This record gives sequence, C-alpha cells and structure tokens, in this order.
Amino acid sequence: MTKNILLSLIALAAVTTTGFAGGGLVPNYEPVITEPEEVEALEEEAMSDVYIGVGPARGRYFSDCGNGECSYEDVTYGILLRGGYNFSEYFGIEARLVSTFLDAGPLGGQTLSHFGIFAKPMVDITPKVNLYTLLGYGMTKTKNDGKLETVDAAGFSAGAGVEFGIASDENISWKLFADYQRLLIQNDVPDLDVISAGVNYHF
Repeated sequence: MTKNILLSLIALAAVTTTGFAGGGLVPNYEPVITEPEEVEALEEEAMSDVYIGVGPARGRYFSDCGNGECSYEDVTYGILLRGGYNFSEYFGIEARLVSTFLDAGPLGGQTLSHFGIFAKPMVDITPKVNLYTLLGYGMTKTKNDGKLETVDAAGFSAGAGVEFGIASDENISWKLFADYQRLLIQNDVPDLDVISAGVNYHF
C-alpha cells in the first residue's frame, strides 16, 4: 500500500516536472501577439480641375464715325468658348474664343472675333460661389462693310466674372458663369467689350 502511494507520488512529480521543463506531456503554449495592422489613410484622388465652357456673348463696338463729329455704337451677338485649368482654388489659366455673327446695324454691323490667354486669380465667396478676374493677352479682329474703322490688333485684355456651382457631385461639377471682358485696352482702337454667360463642365 505504502509502496503504491510512493510510486504514485513519484509519477506525479515526474509529470509535473516535465510540464514545467517544456516536455511533451504538457503543451508549452507561447502567447501569440498580433500586431494591429496599420490602416492606411485613403488619399482622395486628386482631380485635375480642367474645364470647358460655352455660352452666348454680346459684343459691343463703340467709336466715333471717323470725322470726330459723331459717335457710333454697334452691338452684335454670338458665342463664347472657354477652357482652362485651375491650379488651386485661388489661381488658374484660361483660354477664350469669342465670335459674333448676328447683327443688322445701319452701317452693316461690326462683327468681331477674339482669342486670348489669361491668368485667372480667384476668390471663394461661399463654397459654391467664386469671383475671378482675367488678365492676359488677346487678339481681336472686326469686320464690316467698310463704313466703319475696322480693328485688327493684339494687346492687353482684362475682365471679371462670377461662377456658381450647381452640382453636388465633387467629381463631376457644373458651374454657371457670367462675366465682362474688355477685349483690347489700348488708346488707339475703338472700345471693344463682351458680356457673356453660360455653363462650365469641370472634369
């Protein structure tokens, strides 16, 4: 009896010792430490703010009649095409093309064509409304039946306008615009300006 008890104690001691020594009888569990995966912030894909726009344009030609005794103002109607790139919310560049072709003036009308490249400083008034100015270089030609002084010149051109965002989708944006542009700012040419309005599509 005593012998059996003694053998049992020896066996129990051996099992316990083996467990503490990392033997096969008692599994030696090692804690598994799982490092949290780093969640990379998803960077919003930078959208190039390239845009194109189109709208009706009202052109105005104002000058004297060539003899200094009277003045003449002619209004024509046509189309404005514009396209540009906004580097930021404060600055962009823009190219514009203006062509007027609807006129029935008493002196044959003074239709015009204009192309210009402009720096475009901007400022946001609200998240959907911004004001902008146009400062650049333009080439302007006018055409009539020979009764008025024609213009074929290039030089400094400037304007100002406002844009209204009308789309909620940040990736596809539509904007309305309205602006005024002085086509040539020179003393030796008649006053030529354009009022235009339309819609921009921002890619």
